[in-house]
Parts: sequence; C-alpha cells; structure tokens
Amino acid sequence: MFREAQQHFVQAQELQQRISAAVGRAQARNRLVAVDFNGEGIVKLELDPRVMRMPSADLADLIVATSRDAARDFQRQVNGLMGAMFGENDDLAALISDPAAAMAELKNAERAYDHAFQEVLGELARIRELDD
Repeated sequence: MFREAQQHFVQAQELQQRISAAVGRAQARNRLVAVDFNGEGIVKLELDPRVMRMPSADLADLIVATSRDAARDFQRQVNGLMGAMFGENDDLAALISDPAAAMAELKNAERAYDHAFQEVLGELARIRELDD
C-alpha cells in the first residue's frame, strides 16, 4: 500500500513537471501574430512588422483571438497529460477551468495519501511489535 501511494506521489510530481513544461502555441492565419501560452499566461508574443499598418483595434482583436487559441492549445495539452495519468475523465476539463474544484480534489488526494501513509506506519509498528 505504501509503495502504491509512493508511486502515485511520484506520478503526481512528474505530471506537475510536464504541465510546467507545456506551452500552448497559436499563430494567426495571416501569420502576423504568434503567441506562446503556459500556466502563467502569455509567455511570448511575436508581431510581424506589417502589423504596424493595421488599425489598433484590429491588431488588438487579432492578439486577443490568437491568445485564446494558444490558451486552448495549452489546455488541450494539459487535458492530455492528465488523461494519460488518471484515465479519460469528463470532469478533467471542469477541474482545470475551476481552480477551486481542482484544489478540493488535490486536498482529497492529499488526505487519502496521508491516510494510506498512516496505515502503513501503523502496520510497520505492529510488525515491529511482533519482532520484539
């Protein structure tokens, strides 16, 4: 039981590292704007020099739309990573889009891990008593 809990903990750490390394990318169809997006938000914005000829409102709309596409790409990647670890689950997208629900699930997982760890410690203590 302890090994299984430890394995889940290692898998969760690996998932966290993979999510931290994930980058959603999008490029506008006209190739004037490109955006990279990760868990912290927009991490890279590339503007073709030709955008300087665009009306500012059009440029703003293009940046917003491309940023949304990059964010969707990032979320798709995260869903894939979580699905690979936890199995396909329709609730994953809801957890990602609802940080409070995600934190509640993490707290539940933490309680389950703590409970399993306490059971293992109790079992080890019982085995020690048998040896004495």
